Amino acid sequence: LNSTSDAILITDAQPLGEPGPKIIYVNEAFKKMSGYTAEDVIGRNPRLLQGPDSNYDELKELGQKMRRWESSEITVLNYTKTGVPFWVHFAVSPVANEKGWFTHWISVQRDVTELKKQEAEKELLIQINQSFKEEELISAANRLCENLYAFGKFDLIELWCPNMEQTQLKSSFSLGPARSTWDALDLQR
Repeated sequence: LNSTSDAILITDAQPLGEPGPKIIYVNEAFKKMSGYTAEDVIGRNPRLLQGPDSNYDELKELGQKMRRWESSEITVLNYTKTGVPFWVHFAVSPVANEKGWFTHWISVQRDVTELKKQEAEKELLIQINQSFKEEELISAANRLCENLYAFGKFDLIELWCPNMEQTQLKSSFSLGPARSTWDALDLQR
Protein backbone atom coordinates (compact mmCIF):
# COMPACT_ATOMS: atom_id res chain seq x y z
CA LEU A 1 0.00 0.00 0.00
CA ASN A 2 2.88 2.38 0.65
CA SER A 3 4.35 1.90 -2.83
CA THR A 4 1.32 3.26 -4.72
CA SER A 5 1.13 6.91 -5.78
CA ASP A 6 -2.59 6.93 -4.91
CA ALA A 7 -3.56 7.84 -1.37
CA ILE A 8 -5.09 5.00 0.63
CA LEU A 9 -7.30 5.58 3.65
CA ILE A 10 -8.93 2.76 5.67
CA THR A 11 -11.62 3.31 8.29
CA ASP A 12 -13.73 1.15 10.57
CA ALA A 13 -17.04 0.17 9.00
CA GLN A 14 -19.15 1.92 11.62
CA PRO A 15 -20.66 4.06 12.96
CA LEU A 16 -21.99 5.61 9.76
CA GLY A 17 -23.82 8.34 11.70
CA GLU A 18 -22.07 10.76 14.04
CA PRO A 19 -19.21 10.72 14.88
CA GLY A 20 -18.61 8.49 11.84
CA PRO A 21 -16.09 5.76 11.07
CA LYS A 22 -12.61 6.30 12.45
CA ILE A 23 -9.46 6.21 10.36
CA ILE A 24 -7.25 3.23 11.16
CA TYR A 25 -4.67 3.52 8.34
CA VAL A 26 -3.26 6.01 5.83
CA ASN A 27 -0.36 5.42 3.44
CA GLU A 28 2.57 7.67 2.58
CA ALA A 29 0.79 9.11 -0.50
CA PHE A 30 -2.08 10.29 1.73
CA LYS A 31 0.43 12.07 3.95
CA LYS A 32 2.01 13.79 0.95
CA MET A 33 -1.35 14.80 -0.51
CA SER A 34 -2.99 16.09 2.67
CA GLY A 35 -0.08 17.09 4.89
CA TYR A 36 -1.54 15.01 7.73
CA THR A 37 0.62 12.35 9.35
CA ALA A 38 -0.78 9.02 10.50
CA GLU A 39 -0.56 10.32 14.08
CA ASP A 40 -2.69 13.34 13.09
CA VAL A 41 -5.56 11.27 11.66
CA ILE A 42 -5.65 7.80 13.24
CA GLY A 43 -8.78 7.61 15.40
CA ARG A 44 -10.37 10.62 13.69
CA ASN A 45 -13.10 10.84 11.06
CA PRO A 46 -12.22 11.61 7.40
CA ARG A 47 -14.50 14.66 7.67
CA LEU A 48 -11.47 16.51 9.05
CA LEU A 49 -10.46 16.96 5.39
CA GLN A 50 -13.62 18.93 4.56
CA GLY A 51 -13.88 22.69 4.67
CA PRO A 52 -15.97 25.71 3.73
CA ASP A 53 -16.16 25.02 -0.02
CA SER A 54 -16.55 21.23 0.14
CA ASN A 55 -19.69 20.03 -1.65
CA TYR A 56 -21.81 18.86 1.26
CA ASP A 57 -24.70 17.77 -0.99
CA GLU A 58 -22.39 15.36 -2.80
CA LEU A 59 -20.90 14.19 0.52
CA LYS A 60 -24.42 13.60 1.87
CA GLU A 61 -25.15 11.46 -1.19
CA LEU A 62 -21.94 9.52 -0.49
CA GLY A 63 -23.10 8.96 3.11
CA GLN A 64 -26.44 7.59 1.86
CA LYS A 65 -24.66 5.10 -0.40
CA MET A 66 -22.41 4.06 2.47
CA ARG A 67 -25.49 3.40 4.64
CA ARG A 68 -26.60 0.96 1.91
CA TRP A 69 -23.06 -0.57 1.91
CA GLU A 70 -22.53 0.49 -1.71
CA SER A 71 -19.24 1.39 -3.33
CA SER A 72 -19.07 4.94 -4.61
CA GLU A 73 -16.81 7.38 -6.50
CA ILE A 74 -16.86 11.16 -6.14
CA THR A 75 -14.69 14.20 -6.68
CA VAL A 76 -14.70 16.73 -3.85
CA LEU A 77 -12.77 19.71 -2.59
CA ASN A 78 -10.79 18.81 0.53
CA TYR A 79 -8.30 20.79 2.59
CA THR A 80 -4.74 20.05 3.64
CA LYS A 81 -3.57 20.26 7.23
CA THR A 82 -2.54 23.87 6.56
CA GLY A 83 -5.93 24.77 5.04
CA VAL A 84 -4.94 24.71 1.36
CA PRO A 85 -7.83 23.43 -0.80
CA PHE A 86 -7.23 20.53 -3.17
CA TRP A 87 -9.50 18.45 -5.40
CA VAL A 88 -9.54 14.72 -4.80
CA HIS A 89 -11.25 11.98 -6.77
CA PHE A 90 -11.82 8.93 -4.65
CA ALA A 91 -13.46 5.54 -4.70
CA VAL A 92 -14.69 4.07 -1.45
CA SER A 93 -15.69 0.43 -0.99
CA PRO A 94 -16.84 -1.70 1.93
CA VAL A 95 -14.61 -4.60 2.98
CA ALA A 96 -16.17 -7.78 4.41
CA ASN A 97 -14.64 -10.50 6.57
CA GLU A 98 -14.84 -14.24 5.82
CA LYS A 99 -18.37 -14.36 7.33
CA GLY A 100 -19.61 -11.58 5.04
CA TRP A 101 -19.79 -8.91 7.73
CA PHE A 102 -18.61 -5.49 6.63
CA THR A 103 -15.70 -4.52 8.86
CA HIS A 104 -13.95 -1.62 7.10
CA TRP A 105 -14.11 0.97 4.35
CA ILE A 106 -11.17 1.42 2.01
CA SER A 107 -10.75 4.59 -0.03
CA VAL A 108 -8.35 5.05 -2.93
CA GLN A 109 -7.77 8.75 -3.60
CA ARG A 110 -6.09 10.75 -6.35
CA ASP A 111 -5.32 14.48 -6.33
CA VAL A 112 -7.03 15.98 -9.40
CA THR A 113 -6.44 19.65 -8.58
CA GLU A 114 -4.56 20.42 -11.81
CA LEU A 115 -7.27 18.75 -13.91
CA LYS A 116 -9.99 20.76 -12.14
CA LYS A 117 -8.01 23.99 -12.69
CA GLN A 118 -7.71 23.23 -16.40
CA GLU A 119 -11.45 22.50 -16.61
CA ALA A 120 -12.27 25.77 -14.80
CA GLU A 121 -9.95 27.77 -17.08
CA LYS A 122 -11.52 26.19 -20.17
CA GLU A 123 -15.02 26.99 -18.88
CA LEU A 124 -13.96 30.59 -18.17
CA LEU A 125 -12.65 31.01 -21.73
CA ILE A 126 -15.90 29.58 -23.12
CA GLN A 127 -17.94 32.04 -21.00
CA ILE A 128 -15.82 35.00 -22.09
CA ASN A 129 -15.98 33.99 -25.75
CA GLN A 130 -19.76 33.53 -25.53
CA SER A 131 -20.19 36.95 -23.89
CA PHE A 132 -18.31 38.77 -26.64
CA LYS A 133 -20.24 36.89 -29.34
CA GLU A 134 -23.71 37.52 -27.95
CA GLU A 135 -23.52 40.84 -26.14
CA GLU A 136 -22.69 44.43 -26.92
CA LEU A 137 -19.20 45.58 -25.91
CA ILE A 138 -20.17 47.23 -22.60
CA SER A 139 -22.23 44.25 -21.44
CA ALA A 140 -19.52 41.84 -22.58
CA ALA A 141 -16.83 43.82 -20.75
CA ASN A 142 -18.93 43.87 -17.58
CA ARG A 143 -19.48 40.12 -17.93
CA LEU A 144 -15.73 39.65 -18.43
CA CYS A 145 -15.07 41.43 -15.13
CA GLU A 146 -17.77 39.37 -13.37
CA ASN A 147 -16.38 36.09 -14.75
CA LEU A 148 -12.80 36.95 -13.77
CA TYR A 149 -13.91 38.16 -10.34
CA ALA A 150 -15.79 34.90 -9.65
CA PHE A 151 -13.08 32.70 -11.17
CA GLY A 152 -10.13 34.09 -9.27
CA LYS A 153 -11.92 35.26 -6.13
CA PHE A 154 -10.03 38.51 -6.58
CA ASP A 155 -10.53 41.55 -4.36
CA LEU A 156 -10.83 43.82 -7.39
CA ILE A 157 -11.07 43.50 -11.18
CA GLU A 158 -10.52 46.50 -13.43
CA LEU A 159 -10.61 46.73 -17.19
CA TRP A 160 -8.75 49.71 -18.67
CA CYS A 161 -9.57 50.75 -22.22
CA PRO A 162 -7.96 53.36 -24.52
CA ASN A 163 -10.09 56.08 -26.09
CA MET A 164 -10.52 56.14 -29.88
CA GLU A 165 -7.50 58.41 -30.33
CA GLN A 166 -5.47 56.17 -28.01
CA THR A 167 -4.39 59.18 -25.97
CA GLN A 168 -6.16 58.26 -22.75
CA LEU A 169 -6.75 55.15 -20.72
CA LYS A 170 -9.95 54.97 -18.79
CA SER A 171 -10.85 52.53 -16.04
CA SER A 172 -14.03 51.58 -17.81
CA PHE A 173 -15.15 48.67 -15.71
CA SER A 174 -14.43 47.78 -12.13
CA LEU A 175 -15.80 45.07 -9.91
CA GLY A 176 -14.99 44.65 -6.26
CA PRO A 177 -15.63 46.40 -2.94
CA ALA A 178 -15.66 49.78 -4.75
CA ARG A 179 -17.83 48.60 -7.63
CA SER A 180 -17.25 51.32 -10.19
CA THR A 181 -14.50 53.81 -10.85
CA TRP A 182 -14.17 55.90 -13.97
CA ASP A 183 -10.72 57.44 -13.67
CA ALA A 184 -8.96 58.70 -16.77
CA LEU A 185 -5.20 58.49 -17.18
CA ASP A 186 -3.38 60.52 -19.86
CA LEU A 187 -0.93 58.51 -21.92
CA GLN A 188 2.43 60.15 -22.53
CA ARG A 189 3.49 59.86 -26.16
